[in-house]
Amino acid sequence: MTDDHNPELVLVLGAARSGTTLLRSFLDAHPEIGCPAEAGVPKLINQLHMAWDIVCASRDPVHATAPRDPVRDDQRQASGSELPAEVQDIIRSQVKRIMRYYCERDAKGIYCDKSLDNVQYVAVVDHMFTGTKCIVMVRQVMDTIASGLEASPWGFDAFGYRPFVELTPENTVHALARYWESQVSQALAWRDAHGERCHVIRYEDLVTDPESVLGRLFEFLGVAKDLSVIERSFEAFTKASGPGDYKIGSTRKLRADSIGRGKRVPVARIAPPVLERINGLLAKLGYPQMGESWSVEPNSVATASVGAQDELERLLSSIASGGWDFAINTFGIVADDVDLRWVVVPASATVRRGDGEVDLVVAGAAEDLVRLIKGGNVGALLRSGRIRYVVADPELGSRVDVSRLLGSLARRLGGKAGLGTGCGAREDPNLPSEGPVPELARP
Repeated sequence: MTDDHNPELVLVLGAARSGTTLLRSFLDAHPEIGCPAEAGVPKLINQLHMAWDIVCASRDPVHATAPRDPVRDDQRQASGSELPAEVQDIIRSQVKRIMRYYCERDAKGIYCDKSLDNVQYVAVVDHMFTGTKCIVMVRQVMDTIASGLEASPWGFDAFGYRPFVELTPENTVHALARYWESQVSQALAWRDAHGERCHVIRYEDLVTDPESVLGRLFEFLGVAKDLSVIERSFEAFTKASGPGDYKIGSTRKLRADSIGRGKRVPVARIAPPVLERINGLLAKLGYPQMGESWSVEPNSVATASVGAQDELERLLSSIASGGWDFAINTFGIVADDVDLRWVVVPASATVRRGDGEVDLVVAGAAEDLVRLIKGGNVGALLRSGRIRYVVADPELGSRVDVSRLLGSLARRLGGKAGLGTGCGAREDPNLPSEGPVPELARP
């Protein structure tokens, strides 16, 4: 290993389950960029800085800083004190040896670190390596929560979730939302203060238009626009590559079908003050705001299978006639992965394609709507978030057994006119159904 090869340090800042490992696979496949697994180089820089700070202050009081809290051992960010120049050179030399070892075999000029805790140490890294560039990787918050819940079936020790889950163990949706808010707010604050040295990438753009996104990224990094990395990255990536997304080792092509999965996660589980702050961050990133009807709005990116779409259209081509004794009279059906909408009026046995004012909107992927109509367990579909709904009148909605109501609607759409035992609703049939009603969600 020679000392004349000094790669530039670049950091990836991003929350877990935001596509940082996918980005890493593209970066590392580039002939000018080395991006290993989560080695924690920024955390190492911070630890070295703290260790030398203590040693220098103990040896020479002129280097002493404000005392640290003696009852805490979690002060992760090193102080901003100026270490002696020779000590700073020692730290840089130690870190450069790691970067050089990874990059020099292929003469790569950039060493990129994508550790998930980078945002906690970016200030001390920039202090030691002045002018460090940062790639801010983001993804819609509810999609990261859905992915985080899926990736943590046996507990939340990974990805940095644990401190947040320990605060609200009874509400993991809120906990993971707070984690996302913490990571993204810190990253955007750094971006706002160092804009020319930061480049933001949205996961949704990366998987739907990788050529354009990577082209702009490579321009920002000052390297050749080599788009062949898209194909090469999956071939080179192995499960033994180190910490990162457990799925990437079995991935062989870009897929956009994970976009919008967060619609299954109930937004109502996020406390209003936190949701308000998250909406502010989403606005900065160009994402739609999230309200109570967000989960029933169409997902413009996801794509249903042709078979599921055809089956759903067949099932919604007619409706069984018969008496309808429910206070909720009109339904909107939204297939959120194909942007298809219907208005259903069971009392008159009518179904029409399109928008309209309705009492209740039901949404789900085409496949799940088919499952509902063909007799799937309504309770399980609602509990899992595969089927979602919003009632126009919250007061009326609180007095309706929506699970039984949807069971009755499904039976009617499935060609069974009778309401059937156990498929009714426990509302008062005399309740008025007038009042403000939502229009079917538009993309």
